[in-house]
Formats: sequence, C-alpha cells, structure tokens
Amino acid sequence: SSQNFGDTLVFIPAIEWSNSALIQVVALDQQNASDTTLFVLDVLRVPRPHLSIEVIQNNAFTNYFEVVVTDSAEKVDSISLQVQSQLISLDTVANYTYVGHYEFSDPGNYNFVAYARGIVGDTIIFRNLFMTLAQANHRWWGSSPDGSFEIMGDPGAVLFDQPILIADSTMFKARFKDRASYLVGNENMKFLEPVEVAIYGYNENLAIYQRKGIEWKELPSITEDGWIMAYTDGMGYFRTGPKTLIVPGRTTLHQNYPNPFNPVTNIVYDVGFMDGPKQKVNVSIFNLLGQQVITLVDEYKPIGRYTIRWDGRDYRGVPVATGMYFVRMLTDKGRMNTKKIMLLR
Repeated sequence: SSQNFGDTLVFIPAIEWSNSALIQVVALDQQNASDTTLFVLDVLRVPRPHLSIEVIQNNAFTNYFEVVVTDSAEKVDSISLQVQSQLISLDTVANYTYVGHYEFSDPGNYNFVAYARGIVGDTIIFRNLFMTLAQANHRWWGSSPDGSFEIMGDPGAVLFDQPILIADSTMFKARFKDRASYLVGNENMKFLEPVEVAIYGYNENLAIYQRKGIEWKELPSITEDGWIMAYTDGMGYFRTGPKTLIVPGRTTLHQNYPNPFNPVTNIVYDVGFMDGPKQKVNVSIFNLLGQQVITLVDEYKPIGRYTIRWDGRDYRGVPVATGMYFVRMLTDKGRMNTKKIMLLR
C-alpha cells in the first residue's frame, strides 16, 4: 500500500492465457524508484452448458413427439424448454439428459427454446422444425426450416393422413456421428409408395444418400433446376455424397449394337427419373408386316439403364429370316420408342 501522490502500480499480463498466466507487477514512486515481481495465475476453464435438442416421432401415436434435451458439457443446474411459447414439462432420464412430450396438431413451423442455468453462465438455444401433413388421398409437400430440403408424396404414399416432422442437423444428437443433413419422420417407418426427396444444389456429381441401418445407401439421383432429386420408400436420415449410379432423366430406347448383326445384338433402354420411380416396360420385336416376333421385356422396372440381347429367334425359338425388323419400347406412362434393326444371316 502507498499513501504518496504519484505512486503507481502496473499489472502486465501475458498476451495469451492457457492453463496458467504469468503476470508482471511494477511499482513506481515519484522519484522513479521501482520494483518488479512476477506471479502465476492458475486458469481453470468452466464451460457453460452446451445444449442440443432432438425430436423423435412416435411410431404408435403419430401426433406425439418425444423431445430430448442434452447438456454435453454437464454443467447445467436447471433447465427449461418451450415449444411455440408453451412451457414443456421435462423429466430427467439420465445424467444431464431431459425428456418432454408435445402434441403437434397442425402442419407448419415449430419453434423450440431451451434455457439452461449453469455454474458460470447461462445458455439459450433456438431451434426449428417443420411439420408436414402427409395425406392419403392428395398430393402433399413439405420442406426443412432452412428451405434446402423438400419432400413430395402422391396419393397412396401413406395409409392415412398423418403429420411428419422434417428437421435439419441442428436438431440431431450432439454426438451424431453419421453427419446427416436432414431427418424425415421416424427412421423405422416406411411409405406405401415411393416419395420424392430433393436437396438444394447444382452439382451434377452429387447424389442423395439415405442411412440404412449403420450404412449409407446411394439413391438414384438427378440434378435439375438447382435441386438434387431422388425417390425413397422410407423415412430417415438424408445427406448428399458422390454420385456413382447412371441415372437417366428420360425414358428412351437407344439404337441397338451391333447393327446390322449376326447372330446377337444388344438393345439398350433407359427407365427415366422423370416418369416416376417404377414403370411397366414392354420391349418387343416386330417384322415389316407389323407382326410381333418376340417379347423381350414385360415387367416393372426401377429407374436405371438396362441392356438385353436378342439372338434373332422368335417366341418359339425358331431363327427368323434375314431382313429389317423393329424394336419397340412401350411404358405404362405412355412413352413409346421404336428403332430399326437389321439381321444378316
């Protein structure tokens, strides 16, 4: 201590503090006499609560959802949760893990606010998800809160009208290791008919992936008008990844090769994305009189590129004569393509 006017005391800390900090103390009086000493300050970092919110759709009661709030820093003293400004009762189910329940009655955006009091400070987080109404007898649509994920279903995709949640990765578990981007409904639930999902992006080298168990499965995808699109038969987690599958956009028939041919030719056709996830395809050979020689394909096919072979025989297995023939592709979506082929004996 000093009672003299003009005496000064200066503290000079280290620029960066880690587990400890070195601080210099300089005392100076009016006659410029000085003394210096050092002391070490031990630094203990006590984090605030680090909250995450996860919403789980109930399989049995589709309007009810389980909301899980977790403090991964394990520093919370008290916690509260509001959904649409309504206070939700929380039960402690494990250390620093709390569960509440909420009934979603209408489609639209839902806002979540979690507030935690901690040892050294408080934490508040805001999250959003979108509830879409999947309708049994009408076409339906929904999107993620950030607008970068969409889902569209036709009549018959669900058995009855039901709400389905759409959430982005901000609503996932704090230690979710699969690095998914979006969640639709409950991962264990299936659609009766495939629905279309889309993720915003212009990269034609990317495809949509869906988690199946512990693995990720590439869905046949195309990029159109700034969206990466695919069909899926189930709910769950989605993200983008490298595209490895050939996915034609349009249903079409390619020219056979070789042409002319003897004794076998290859016929290539595409089942295109734009006509739906599964199409009834008929590929048949006709002669110049319009008579059907043989049917090579007559079944439902998923999206993709296919190759079949014709050995120049009719439906009875009898070799046909040299000449011009026609291969015709017809689908239940009304697509028809015809190509000329030449057989030389």
